[in-house]
Amino acid sequence: MRLRSLSFAAPLVFSSFLLTSNAFAAPGDTAAAELLFKQARELAQANKFEEACPKFEESQRLDPGMGTLYNLAQCFSHIGRHASSWAAFTEVADSAKAANQREREEDARQRAAAEEKLMSYVTVKPNATPGLEITRDGVLVGKAQLGSRIPVDEGEHAFKATAPKKLAWEKKITIRGEAIVEIPELVNAPIEAPRTDGSFATQDTVVVHERGGTQRIVGWSLVGVGGASLIVGGIFGARAISKNNASNSDGGCSASTDICSNADGPQLREQARSAGTLSSVFFVGGAVLAGAGIVTVLIAPKNVEEHVRETRTAFSPWFGSGVAGASLKGSF
Repeated sequence: MRLRSLSFAAPLVFSSFLLTSNAFAAPGDTAAAELLFKQARELAQANKFEEACPKFEESQRLDPGMGTLYNLAQCFSHIGRHASSWAAFTEVADSAKAANQREREEDARQRAAAEEKLMSYVTVKPNATPGLEITRDGVLVGKAQLGSRIPVDEGEHAFKATAPKKLAWEKKITIRGEAIVEIPELVNAPIEAPRTDGSFATQDTVVVHERGGTQRIVGWSLVGVGGASLIVGGIFGARAISKNNASNSDGGCSASTDICSNADGPQLREQARSAGTLSSVFFVGGAVLAGAGIVTVLIAPKNVEEHVRETRTAFSPWFGSGVAGASLKGSF
């Protein structure tokens, strides 16, 4: 049977009781609990209480023991969870009393009393909504707690109220010291008016099946590349015109022949021809690509819309002289 120390090293002075762990835990749980306890002690000794507390909690869950619970209570106190610390110290005191361990009981009760002075409290005030249920941090608040001053850990808490045929109400509240949470009247949930003409309530749902998406992407890509080629062709075309004009004016070339009176004329005329050739290539190529892209987009398969009609069932009771019955209509 393993033993666990009741205290851990901390800025305050703690007692050094030794208490036995639960002898009925499964061997695997006991081993895991012991390892977690040792890790938690090391973290607590390094003042890393935020990391230590979850390990103490899990160790206590796997293999409950007064020693682990005592250390957990101290850890809770260090991170400001005074209500949890008070509850844990109180439980240790009760267990110690049952085991006739008076010194341990007295120590735990003194610590519980100190934590009680630091606790925060919340009072939840319900409304008269039938079937109302209230939760705090996902845990149901029992009817006996409603309207009472209940101790809670300081910090943010999530409250939620639900009731049949009502919209849920949710709110997060930061509690320090005293807090009162008043549950407002819940809003009615939207409901469908009953049908009185004997017909079924139906709803059409449109399901869109997408087709030809990849083909359209390719088509628009070709259009984009073709458009860019046309722009480049225009640039080379402008350059060809500019060089040709320069060969006529500065190079003294004849507009109808290649005879030039200036030495720069032939070179300018050749540059004009090269730019013109490139312009034609880009123009033709761009037009072909853009045209092919447009055709690709146009012949791509269209999206298909499928209309799905949902038919709801209808339950209709009927009564007669000495007899009664009901009918159920709808599709199944």
